[in-house]
Amino acid sequence: MKIADVLPLYPDRLWTLAKQVGVTHAVSRLPLHENGETSFEYEDLLALKQRFENFGFKLEVWSQYLFHQ
Repeated sequence: MKIADVLPLYPDRLWTLAKQVGVTHAVSRLPLHENGETSFEYEDLLALKQRFENFGFKLEVWSQYLFHQ
């Protein structure tokens, strides 16, 4: 069983809490450009994936339509 949570794009107290309660996988929105538009650039996607992995989460689902930022 995979325990996942919808998490914001950057580490915050929710990431820490999710880790403490055993969340191992993450759902996140796609990364954003500086102007706030969704980015589909490979480098941005890779950076987001690595950010989650560095914190100990596997980024399992990416969505353009999540409201959590």
